[in-house]
Amino acid sequence: MLLNLFYLLPLIVGGVSILADAPAEDHSVVLTDDGRGTPYVVDKTDSICGLSEPRQLTVPAKVNFEKLLKATAEHKELVRKKIDPSSAKGTALLSRATRKVVAACEAVRVKGSYCSIWKTISRRDGVAIPSVTADVLKKL
Repeated sequence: MLLNLFYLLPLIVGGVSILADAPAEDHSVVLTDDGRGTPYVVDKTDSICGLSEPRQLTVPAKVNFEKLLKATAEHKELVRKKIDPSSAKGTALLSRATRKVVAACEAVRVKGSYCSIWKTISRRDGVAIPSVTADVLKKL
């Protein structure tokens, strides 16, 4: 009698086990690639402003979003007053800081004729994507 043991093997898709009770062996971070079929490697959730569909990108730019967020007066107040980011006040401050960064990114995107600005983006052929962090910092 031949036993079918395939049901005991965990099925792993994108680094996550499909079986709820069978943990995946590989716990490394798996980056999503929503830009398949395009010259860009992107995750759509990293789009800050402008186009978010990878197939439409022509001249994208990138920024260091964390650096920009930390440069806002709202984030500095959050740190200075030791406000819990998950509190109502902390959430409001972070939301205001994020809106301020997005507005500054949009202004730089339009002025620089970029199609979009991303937190993380790269090209499959290794060509560098311009960083506009310094320009956005000037707008904050």
